[in-house]
Amino acid sequence: MARRKLAVSDFDQPIAELVRNTDHKIVAVWAADCAERTLPYFEEKYPDDTRPRTAIEACREWARTGVFRMGDVRRTSLAAHAAARDVQEDPAARSAARAAGQAMATAHVPTHVIAAALYAATAVRDAADPADAEQATTRERAWQYHHLLELKENHFPHRGSPVDTQRKKFDTIDDYIGIFPPDIQEILQNLRRTIREIFPEAEEAIRYGIPTFRLHRNLVHFAAYRDHIGFYPGPSAIDAFREELSPYDLSKGTIRFPIDKPVPLDLVRRIVQYRVKEEPETWKPKR
Repeated sequence: MARRKLAVSDFDQPIAELVRNTDHKIVAVWAADCAERTLPYFEEKYPDDTRPRTAIEACREWARTGVFRMGDVRRTSLAAHAAARDVQEDPAARSAARAAGQAMATAHVPTHVIAAALYAATAVRDAADPADAEQATTRERAWQYHHLLELKENHFPHRGSPVDTQRKKFDTIDDYIGIFPPDIQEILQNLRRTIREIFPEAEEAIRYGIPTFRLHRNLVHFAAYRDHIGFYPGPSAIDAFREELSPYDLSKGTIRFPIDKPVPLDLVRRIVQYRVKEEPETWKPKR
């Protein structure tokens, strides 16, 4: 069967919904970030061709200043697309250049961000080994989804000096928790302890820039935002506990606990237990 022109994944609809509810300049930065992640597929082979990078930089400049010149936007975007046509026989490089062109076009029409991210994911797919292409696409789209969440909500705590975790890199969960005010640290540490009580074998890691518990694959994530604590147990767990979760803001795979109210740790405990029981063989530690 012929390969689809653009990569597809289960994240397509959640990303589209999130984009629709996000500020124009935020999604422009996101589109530039998505495109720049895959730009090496183009630049490593065509280092003298700066057209795609110029488009990404121009997109960032528009998001920073708001200065809009239709002729410049169109010219820069079309130049990146021309670069894509020039490498037509190199699918990964072509899609990377297309992502840059679509990112630049975001300055004019916000919905171009959807295409920018899709072309970036397609570049990842086309660069991957065919046996790993579907998983590579899913990983990239997962990163895109969580990255847009982070950009949208800025990871600002609700009071005190704002802390922008998107601009920081963390090696450990302790590093992540340590940047927040003491009251937020206490919430996060309680959440962390609750997860570890249920699943002590889990590896603590930073994935998508946020605290993650995993063993062979991701189990749950959590994060602190300006007005809520994000908890990410996956769609199946949310479906299983939907009635009890009805007081909270939900989206696919995401629970938002208001930051000014106690986190329901007993409910968190049962959700983690559910996740562990979903596929018990997956979580068994290696002997």
